[in-house]
Amino acid sequence: MHFEFIKLTYKALYPYQDLKSFILFRFVEPFFYFVFFILLGYTVLGNEYLNYLILGNVILIILRTVIFNLTLMSRYERLYGTIGLITSTRTSIFKIIILRMLIPILDAYFVATFSLFLYYTYFHVNINISNILLLFLLISSIIFSVSGFALIIASVGLVLRDINLILNISIGIFQVMSGINFPTNLLPIWLETISKILPVTNGLAAMRAALNGAGFYNVSHLLFNELLLGFLYFSLAFLLIKIMEKIAKQKSTLFN
Repeated sequence: MHFEFIKLTYKALYPYQDLKSFILFRFVEPFFYFVFFILLGYTVLGNEYLNYLILGNVILIILRTVIFNLTLMSRYERLYGTIGLITSTRTSIFKIIILRMLIPILDAYFVATFSLFLYYTYFHVNINISNILLLFLLISSIIFSVSGFALIIASVGLVLRDINLILNISIGIFQVMSGINFPTNLLPIWLETISKILPVTNGLAAMRAALNGAGFYNVSHLLFNELLLGFLYFSLAFLLIKIMEKIAKQKSTLFN
């Protein structure tokens, strides 16, 4: 039953339905994104900074996949009028949300696998079995925390007619404050403090350390922080969904 529900959700709401779209957005786009930052790194920053920049933007691709697709699915729910049916069903709305989140999450794992393969192919980083397991845990923690954050944006989308501005601002904040393009210790102290409670920051720092030879115990505190943030973001998201649902019903914004 759950599989059929997920399958129907994919056919109804997910933007990449045909093979051509899937290849363009899941192979071609990450490849040229990767090439762009390699050229940028070589031209402007030099070879020493290149590894740091590329890994950060590999994580950014994963982040964008989760946030944009999860939020877009929520937007389609409003556009096609199905969100009103979801809020009136006896099935727990949280159960429905979790099931529908599986599609962008699985997509994010696919993007992560392909992007890290490009990263490995270019830089020839030392990856062994134990390293792969640790990297999988760290990527999972990042996807988990980002999914919670994306749900918060989606909940706000129940009230706002256009959330593109919020999406773009969110991506910009991550690029500046999560250690994607430069270390967070270059930020002012108050911004560095805020960066530690954002998704990605802890998980990305742990990934950099793991790829430089750090073991599980060396990065376990960063992994724990990323997972804890994920739980907090999910808790806040579920609370906001109930609040925004009531506001949306009062303002009649569930169906447009």
